[in-house]
Amino acid sequence: MIKHPYSYCSTACLLVLTLFSSCNILGMDKQGMTIRLKDNIWVWGNPEMATQGRHTAATFAQAGPSERAKLLGVSNIMMAGHGLPDDDARADFLTGQVAHCARILWEITADNSGGPPFVYAKRIAQIRRLANKFSQIEGVILDDMSSVGMDKGFKAQNIAEIRELLGKTHDRVKIWGVVYTMNLNRPGMNECIKELDVILLCEWFGRKVRDFEKAVAHCERLFPDKPIVLGTYLYDYGINKRMTPELLKLQYDIALKLFKAGRIDGVEITTIDNDADAVAWAADWIKQTGNQKQDVKEIRTND
Repeated sequence: MIKHPYSYCSTACLLVLTLFSSCNILGMDKQGMTIRLKDNIWVWGNPEMATQGRHTAATFAQAGPSERAKLLGVSNIMMAGHGLPDDDARADFLTGQVAHCARILWEITADNSGGPPFVYAKRIAQIRRLANKFSQIEGVILDDMSSVGMDKGFKAQNIAEIRELLGKTHDRVKIWGVVYTMNLNRPGMNECIKELDVILLCEWFGRKVRDFEKAVAHCERLFPDKPIVLGTYLYDYGINKRMTPELLKLQYDIALKLFKAGRIDGVEITTIDNDADAVAWAADWIKQTGNQKQDVKEIRTND
């Protein structure tokens, strides 16, 4: 995903929306009979970007993770940006700020410099401790896995090592990986995806959102039992311009269609810029479509 330009990483920041449970990544309604889109939406939070004061759609980028969720009308948060801090007290504090939320994911980077080498012993020890304290923590995210990560030498064995570090006692903590459609055919990609619990499938170029269904079909064919979460953007980062209203609507029409058909398990929404119109549009889309349902019999499991 993109990271904020003021972070010590080289790319820009992001917000993500999705959801998962311990046996599959779909959230049910209170009766446990149906799957609502609203219950499968997460907001990607960036604690390092948060500034004091009340925020609106016009200052969304400066809102803390909890406030971002409130602005969009969702209750699940991915704690991202710089990722899980290399400080237990800080990690506790930040997680505590969103402990009222239904579900929490933490982005993780390799110990110390973020890799290479891709060693996660300290980071996973933190996650295990946090998961014991905060039952809402359900997974970890490997951001930019298919792009920057693999460019630096990240491999499937690194995901397997993360799973081994989590162990059977924490196997409810699922491993998510960001996979860009443009990277689907790169060498080693299939092996990495096989090791993931969840594919976070993202499209970098606005003009290519119309091909999202083809990318989903590709993953369905090669990884038929792997949950897919669709990554969408409120800004066209491929050309560094605002997303046109037509493309904005198209990608969410596709997302809703795929969700209702049981072909994806959630929707991720990314933003970096303070585009009040785009944020307001997304919030309204969630309000208007959030109660759309996916029949329970459609659920794919990832046991």
